Amino acid sequence: MRNHSTRPNTALHQILDPETGFAVLPGGKTEAQDHGDPVSTLLREAEEEAAAQLGRPLRLGHVTDPSARLGYLRYGAALTGV
Repeated sequence: MRNHSTRPNTALHQILDPETGFAVLPGGKTEAQDHGDPVSTLLREAEEEAAAQLGRPLRLGHVTDPSARLGYLRYGAALTGV
């Protein structure tokens, strides 16, 4: 397990894992202003949590966790600004 407490809390570190280089945007739940739209949720969460602006998202699929009775949508989008 990595210790993330020593990493600087910057927008770039919220987007790219310095150890792997993979994008790791934070997730979130739909809020009232999203009107139930997962794309609106994605764009809002990326802006709020990572100060990231994204291009038009493309739905890649979904992942379910039967033990937690949850499902997660997966999207891909171009990073257009930070």
